[in-house]
Amino acid sequence: MDAKLQIVPESATSPAIAVGTLDLTRGGIESNWYLVATRDIGPLRTTAGYSRDDEQRLLLGASWDVSERLTLMSDYSSAPGGALTIGACSEVAPGTYALLYFAQGN
Repeated sequence: MDAKLQIVPESATSPAIAVGTLDLTRGGIESNWYLVATRDIGPLRTTAGYSRDDEQRLLLGASWDVSERLTLMSDYSSAPGGALTIGACSEVAPGTYALLYFAQGN
């Protein structure tokens, strides 16, 4: 089970800021937590953040809505066991999405 809470909404002058935790059932609320800031920059939705589980990680991501039905995206997490992904998500039917991506790392 995961949880995420937006603590600051995006405004004209500041990014949205959220805190969250992943896999609460594995080790409790402090097992894998993160803090992220998200902001639209031109056509890109960008994210930067910090995560802590067994390692401390830098998180970076970006997505671009090419059309109403197609989004290109990429994200990166640092540290040993980190990952880089590049992919595309498309709505193939109302409420149904297909995701195709390449991932290197964990």
